[in-house]
Order: sequence, then structure tokens, then C-alpha cells
Amino acid sequence: MEKQITAKEVRKDMEYLVKLLHKEWERSGKTKAVVTVQLEDVPEIKKRMAGVIADKQKHLDFWEFNPPRNQVPVLWYVAVKQPV
Repeated sequence: MEKQITAKEVRKDMEYLVKLLHKEWERSGKTKAVVTVQLEDVPEIKKRMAGVIADKQKHLDFWEFNPPRNQVPVLWYVAVKQPV
């Protein structure tokens, strides 16, 4: 049976890793670091990013075909345009 890791343990482990990272930066003299994660390597991130992109596209499509007229407040315009 797997042992459940508590949030406190995770935080403690992360703090330790950050301390090690800072020590390495001080030792090496580096001031910047770059991390690259391929979306294919992390399916959860890929799925979330695809959802965010699709949501943004829906908003862009809506405003492209239904532009606000005469500076009408957005909330009022959206409420009026919704089907009854």
C-alpha cells in the first residue's frame, strides 16, 4: 500500500530542493535558468492549454461576428443578445 504524502511533507521537500538549487546557483555563478517542458511530455498541461486556447477562440469568434455597437457596455450587450 502506498503511503500518502501530506501537503506539509511536499512543502518541506520543495523548500529543501529550492535551497539546493540556490546553493548550486551561488556555486556556479548563474543568474538565470531556463526550463523547457514539451506539452507532449505532460498530458495534463497539454489538455489544459488546449482548453484555454479553445475558450479564447470562442470569445474571439463571438466578438468578430457580434461587435459591440456605439460603446454599449459589454455585460448589457451580452445579456440582450442571449436567446430568450
